[in-house]
Amino acid sequence: MKVINGVPYFSQVDNKFEPYTACNVTSLAMCLWYWGFRGRGSQRQFEDELYTRAVDNGWNRFTTWGLKGLAESFDGIKDDLTEKGTLKDIREAIDEGKLCILHGFFTKEGHIIVVYGYTDSGFIVHDPYGEWYPWRYDVNEPRGNNKKGEGLEYSKRAITSCCDSWSIGEAKVRYSSISNSQAEKEANEIWLHRIYKA
Repeated sequence: MKVINGVPYFSQVDNKFEPYTACNVTSLAMCLWYWGFRGRGSQRQFEDELYTRAVDNGWNRFTTWGLKGLAESFDGIKDDLTEKGTLKDIREAIDEGKLCILHGFFTKEGHIIVVYGYTDSGFIVHDPYGEWYPWRYDVNEPRGNNKKGEGLEYSKRAITSCCDSWSIGEAKVRYSSISNSQAEKEANEIWLHRIYKA
């Protein structure tokens, strides 16, 4: 087991701008905050500032390269991006002290989470939307429990099924048909951002 301690948790559902599609900037905000960035105070929350920064600079936050551009616009931050990631790549990044952002079909539209640790059976994640269950969410509540997605363990099977598939339909089929050990062997096209400070 390995965990990078001190990674903050932010919920996307209390964001000012498009909260239900803001998993990207919210996940990046957690990583940047860990690396010491706090923003300039132009918005109430750091993730809202990231949203406006992406819009102002023409970075498409829904693409891997747009999110990479946004991340690397902060001094010293590097995003070692691959679109052919494996579960081993995630573990190696954590071992090197790099935080990971994964794209996946946890939802129909797609979703983004932060991985900051691993166990023998899965990965320790901050999910900005809440807690994922196949195929539903216990969604964060801005005026209630807004930390339902904090410090969860998602299985290798869940990560491979959702993050190594091209649709929620494919993710559902894979989730129902593979084991954790098969998941380890099958994942090879995960969109993986490895965020660190140079």
